[in-house]
Amino acid sequence: MKQKCKVLAYIFRVTDLTLEILVFTHRGMPDAGIQVVGGTVENGEDLICALKREISEESGLIFDESTSFQKIGESLYQRKDIAELNIRHYFSVYTSDLKDSWSHRVESTGEDNQLLFDFFWLPVDEACLKLTGNMGEFLKPMELL
Repeated sequence: MKQKCKVLAYIFRVTDLTLEILVFTHRGMPDAGIQVVGGTVENGEDLICALKREISEESGLIFDESTSFQKIGESLYQRKDIAELNIRHYFSVYTSDLKDSWSHRVESTGEDNQLLFDFFWLPVDEACLKLTGNMGEFLKPMELL
């Protein structure tokens, strides 16, 4: 079975004492569900470099060198649509200066190139229930401390 190394970003903010996470949907592709930013680590690529690249490609956000990403977990995910095992590395970062919502056209060399993503924030407890593909597995409150 094919294996792929993946990185996923839990980008958080606090508004009105509510912890929210940045999520997106694929415009015109409702079956893709609600997701967090993430993607495939290229051969020889550092996990943090891959994470920053995926964030930039998928959302247009740029995090500078001073940004501290914290690794919060690692898991295996068996894709249901193809015979592929994903080794997922989850990272978190907190921000306070992003818009409430925006759209971004992906610029990458991957299969998602030119897709249009719509970004918005969800309270973490709601995201736990709505994220597709088990992407919310590390959103349990005790794991965010």
